[in-house]
Amino acid sequence: MNNIPNFELFYDVLEESISKLFEIKHDRYFNLLTKTCHNILAQDVLQECKPQDKEELLKIYQKLDGIDFNVEEIRKAYQMIVLRGFNEEHIKNSGTTPDTLGIFISYLVDKLCPKKEKYNILDPVCGTGNLLYSLANHMDSELRLFGIDNIKEVIQISNDLGDLLGYDIEMYCQDSLTYPLSDMDIVVCDLDGYDVEYMDNKYFPYLAIIEHLASLNNEGYMFAICPNDFFEHDKDSWFKDNLKKLGTVEGILQLPQNMFKNNPKSIIIFSRATIKKDSDKCLFVELPSFSDMDKLNQALIKIEMWFDAKIRKEV
Repeated sequence: MNNIPNFELFYDVLEESISKLFEIKHDRYFNLLTKTCHNILAQDVLQECKPQDKEELLKIYQKLDGIDFNVEEIRKAYQMIVLRGFNEEHIKNSGTTPDTLGIFISYLVDKLCPKKEKYNILDPVCGTGNLLYSLANHMDSELRLFGIDNIKEVIQISNDLGDLLGYDIEMYCQDSLTYPLSDMDIVVCDLDGYDVEYMDNKYFPYLAIIEHLASLNNEGYMFAICPNDFFEHDKDSWFKDNLKKLGTVEGILQLPQNMFKNNPKSIIIFSRATIKKDSDKCLFVELPSFSDMDKLNQALIKIEMWFDAKIRKEV
C-alpha cells in the first residue's frame, strides 16, 4: 500500500466507496460521490445501512488514515473520479481546463495583484471547479472562494471538492449573469464553449466579463481564458464601449497551440483601472509549448520586464 502514489490511493478510496454505496443504495454516481465525500470528512458512515456494510465502508476510509495528502493530490484524484462519472453516466463534458493554466495564472496573480493576507476569488462559470482550485492550490495566502454555475449537479461536485480541500467556499447554483457579487480581488474564468448568442443577441463571454468586472474591487484583476477570435465578435462595439466604463485590457497571452486541438485560446487580463496612460503598453505575448523550456524562459523574461515597468510607474 505504501508504494501507491497518494493521489492514486485517494482515487481508489473514492472509487471503492462509490461502488460499495451503489450496492447499498443503488443511487446515481454523483450522489454517491457526494455521500462518499461527506463520509470521509466525518470519518464515519452517515447513511443508514447494515452493520456489515458500515464496517466495510469504514475499512475503505481507514486506508486514508495517517497519510498527509496535499491539496493537489486530492484535487487530481477527485477530478479523475469526476471524469469517470461523466463517462459512466454518459454526460457530455465540455472539457476540463488544463491544470497548467491554473498554475500559470497563480504566477500572474503573484506578479500583478496587491499583496494581501486574504483574497476573495470568484469563478463565475466554475463547472467542476478545476480551474478555481488549481489556482487556489498554488497560492500562499488565505482564500475565500466563490463559484457560480447553473447546473445543480456540477456545482455540487465543485462544492464537495472545496470541502475536501478545506477551503472557505460559497457556491451558487444559478445563472452567472443574475448573481452579481462585490469586493472580489480576483475573477478567473474559462469562457471557451460559451460562444452562443445569449441575451439581446450578445456574445455570452462579453456579457460575463462585463457583469463580473463589476464584481471586482478597485485593485482587482480578471483572468479570462477565451478563444483567440474573442474580439472579432464585437461587431457593434458593444463590448468595447461597456468595457471603457468598468476597466481595461492589461494583457493578452496567447496560449501554446499544442495545448488545444483545434481551438486556440488566450488568457486576457482585465483590470478595474479605467484610465490608461499613453505610456502604459498592453502586454502581448505568444507563449510557446510549456515543455520547451528555452523558449518559455524567453517569454517569461518578456513578461517579467513588463511587470517591472508597470511597478516602476505605479511607485
